[in-house]
Amino acid sequence: MTVPPFERRSISLKATYYIPIGLAAAGLIFWTVYQQREASGLTTKTQALQQQIEKAKREKSALSSPTTGSQKPSRKSTSPGEPIDWKKLAARMMELQKDDQDVDDETVNRFEVRLEKMSREELIAALDEISTLGLDEEGKSLLEETLVETLIAKDPGYVLQRYADRIQNDEDGVGWQLSEALGEWARTDLKAATAWFDKEIATGKFESKSLNGQSEARLEFEAALLGKLLSSDAKAASARIEAIPKDLRATAMQQMDLTEMSPAGQQEYVKLIRELLPEDERMDSFTHVLSEIFEEANYQQIGSFLDNVKATPEEREVAAKDTATLHIENISPERPITRSDIEEMRTWLKQQTPNHMDHITGQALAEAMQDNDEFDFPKASALALEVHKSTGNDNVLIGFLSDFSDAAYLEQAIALAESIKDPNRRKEVLENLK
Repeated sequence: MTVPPFERRSISLKATYYIPIGLAAAGLIFWTVYQQREASGLTTKTQALQQQIEKAKREKSALSSPTTGSQKPSRKSTSPGEPIDWKKLAARMMELQKDDQDVDDETVNRFEVRLEKMSREELIAALDEISTLGLDEEGKSLLEETLVETLIAKDPGYVLQRYADRIQNDEDGVGWQLSEALGEWARTDLKAATAWFDKEIATGKFESKSLNGQSEARLEFEAALLGKLLSSDAKAASARIEAIPKDLRATAMQQMDLTEMSPAGQQEYVKLIRELLPEDERMDSFTHVLSEIFEEANYQQIGSFLDNVKATPEEREVAAKDTATLHIENISPERPITRSDIEEMRTWLKQQTPNHMDHITGQALAEAMQDNDEFDFPKASALALEVHKSTGNDNVLIGFLSDFSDAAYLEQAIALAESIKDPNRRKEVLENLK
């Protein structure tokens, strides 16, 4: 397979958002568009996106649940044949966005019920009509994005062909939805989606108009396609990634949607990390995989993942540290961390990376207390000291104090370091603290 040359570009990425298409068909289309617009131009952690998705799921559940006396009545739709007042709808959408309101509005809700039932042809006709009404750009853009979000689920290929000229010049409008359309098209017709993409590259559609000649859009589309290609044709996926400059490959791969990737796809993804990324970027990319796939420190699931991808000792060590830290962070807002929590964690650490179990125990306790009002230095250090006393292993305290930087507890940290039994290692830690 011949892949067109990849243009270089600088990375100041806004996050790429993959809201499941199913949510767009659940009366949440404008909410999805609104949230993605709000996030445009910002680098947002995976946890923030997950909160959006979970909120959407809850709203979907609420909309589909039977009503009771304490619940709002089900939303009513306008008649299928009744004309939609696009100008009124656009004005209301802009008002909601301007006021940063939750999307719980009768006008928008009625439209979304109608939107769910619209056919491909009706959606296209609506887009045609909107383009002739002389709406201001903001209102027109909101309506287009809302309709396009639904049309992507019905005919992503049409969306790409119709709006291909927006790829480079409408990143705050329909343009940001087009990589999503490519991914959805690739899910249903990978061959056609790939052929369209490569043809557009060859005709210059993805050539950057910036002074540095670098194309951010190209990278986003590559990621959308790779997410679907990886599970079905790993060789072709590898060829596409190899066409990307080495210093941009990690960024491209980290934009891929990993949440629904099959175990085989995950295996191939990690294999490509090892084979194609610069050595100094591999571990960050590996931990990115974990953060994308796992919301919580589920020891069994993460252990199975590490086995599935045949994790190297170094990968297991990094994954173990992040998992142990997340385990404590997840518990601490709900209740105090107990010794049994730590022992459960250590049992799992011993299975994954026995030679680093004690050091990671200390590191996890230290990292979990960062910016954590519920788990501060006194609580974390008490647990570290307790484990140190029971195991007799200095690595627990050394790991705990290795990256210490809280001046407010410097004296306590120095006192804790005095408990390190090995004089040479104790001296080294004390020098680092002082």
